Amino acid sequence: MDIFLKSVPHKEFDPKAFVGDKNIPQALCNFVLALALVYNDFKFYSVNYKDLLDSRPEGKLERNSIWGEYEGIKLHLVRLHIAFAHELFKLIQENRELLENAFLKEVVRMLDRRARESWKTLVEAALMEETAARRSNPLFMIRNKIIFHYDTKELFSGYQTGFFKEQKVLQDACLSEGSNLEDSRFYFADLAVEGYLKKKLGLDADIFFSSLGEIIRDINMALHHIVIGFIQRRNFAWRIPRSK
Repeated sequence: MDIFLKSVPHKEFDPKAFVGDKNIPQALCNFVLALALVYNDFKFYSVNYKDLLDSRPEGKLERNSIWGEYEGIKLHLVRLHIAFAHELFKLIQENRELLENAFLKEVVRMLDRRARESWKTLVEAALMEETAARRSNPLFMIRNKIIFHYDTKELFSGYQTGFFKEQKVLQDACLSEGSNLEDSRFYFADLAVEGYLKKKLGLDADIFFSSLGEIIRDINMALHHIVIGFIQRRNFAWRIPRSK
C-alpha cells in the first residue's frame, strides 16, 4: 500500500487556472483538465503494473495456479491501459479543433524535444488515417484493434488460436475452482485474450507488453508537461501551502 502513498510535497495554485477568459476559451481549459485526469488514471495503473512486475514469481514460467494468476492479472492491467488509451484518442478526436489553438500550440512548442515528439505521435495516432507503414506502430494497433471489449466472436477466435492448431488440441484448458473470488480464476479466458493478441496484432504478448510500457511512459510524460506548461503560461504559478 505504501507505493500508492509516495509523492513529493504538494503545492497550491489559484483554481482559476482552469477557468476561461477573453483570451483562453473555456473549452481549452476543459480539454487540458481532462488531460490531467487521463494522466492520473495512467499513473495509477502504471504503478499497479510496476508493482506487479516486481512481484513476479521466482524461477521459470510454469503451468500452475500462481503463474496463471500472475499472467492473468498482468494481461488485465495491459487491457486497462489500452482502454484508457482509447479514451484518450477519443478525447483528442472530439477536440481536434482545439489542437490549432494558438495558446495550446505555444504550450506544445515550449515542451522539451522528447515530450513534444511524444505528443505529436499521440495526436497523429488519434487523428491520422492508418497506412501500411503505421500498422507496426503499437499506438496505431491500440487504436484499431479492440482487446478490452467483450466481443464474443473475437474472443472465441483468440480461444481457437490459444488451444487449437489444424484441429489438434495444443493444451488443456485450466481453471481454479475456489470457494471465493480470491481463490478462483478462469485461466482459459486469459489465454483467449493472449490468442487474440497473437492473431490480430501478430505479436507475442510479452513483446507487445514491453512496447506498450514504453508508449505509456512517453504519453504520460507528454501529458505531464502539457498540463504543467498550461498552468504556468496562464501565469498561475504554484506556491508552498500556506501554514494553517
